[in-house]
Amino acid sequence: MAEVIHRIEPQSRKFADEISRRAGFHMWDCYLCGKCTAGCPVAFIMEPTIYEIMQMVQMGRREELLSSTGLWYCVSCETCSSRCPKECKPSKVVDVLREMAIAEGKHPEAIDAILAFHRAFMNSVRKFGCSSQKRISNST
Repeated sequence: MAEVIHRIEPQSRKFADEISRRAGFHMWDCYLCGKCTAGCPVAFIMEPTIYEIMQMVQMGRREELLSSTGLWYCVSCETCSSRCPKECKPSKVVDVLREMAIAEGKHPEAIDAILAFHRAFMNSVRKFGCSSQKRISNST
């Protein structure tokens, strides 16, 4: 049987290391077992799945990930993180990738309304210490 060796390019490693730093765990601890996707309640609509997102980070597929709509289907339930045998945090990876996509203006246009709602909600909480449906609907 032939041995397959995958070479990790320095740029790929740099991206994975940045995600590791921001997510608070070492990306290379993930050995891509798939338990994250197996437990994900929205895996059937996520493209790429959480497993594929973890793999794509390790492969350095930055641009493809940041423009992916799959990131925005994640409901942040953290089932993927709780199922991980290596205590990786796939849900945190998605959060970091979302932050990066927004900062770089690479998020899909379809989520602009979601972002507007999120900002209105957080502004209400910052200003009043809680949210109010009336305040939020007036500011979106």
